[in-house]
Amino acid sequence: MCKQDFLKGIKLLESCYRFKFSELDLKVWYSALKEIPFKTFTKAIGILIKTSKFMPSIAEILKQCESVEIANKATIVESMKKDGYFKNENEYQKILGWLSEGIIPKWFQENMNKYLTHQKLIVEKNTEGLEERNIVSKEFNEK
Repeated sequence: MCKQDFLKGIKLLESCYRFKFSELDLKVWYSALKEIPFKTFTKAIGILIKTSKFMPSIAEILKQCESVEIANKATIVESMKKDGYFKNENEYQKILGWLSEGIIPKWFQENMNKYLTHQKLIVEKNTEGLEERNIVSKEFNEK
């Protein structure tokens, strides 16, 4: 995550917990959290703000980010199941077990990435020309 995105999350923490980060705090926290994707970071902060009375530590944020990532991957796995990726229920349950332990084999991560790329292409194809259709529809409705 870039520094600007990191600072957005920090501003939220400062606002909710009435806490002011020093320059040193910002450097230490950014160093510890910079590898986390911004969406994961903000979702984790949102959850912590709702569930914790006290300012979370770096460790608590990292743990919550891990939970968010596992939930995101479980959602992908569920979609893969609906689309018939798994040969049987046993394969599906095995993957869910790995996810709950924070284990994702490299081969399966690659398969998830291919699946997401494929889904993105489907969405792009289905929405191709959508903006033009909306403009034409709007013009038609204005007449």
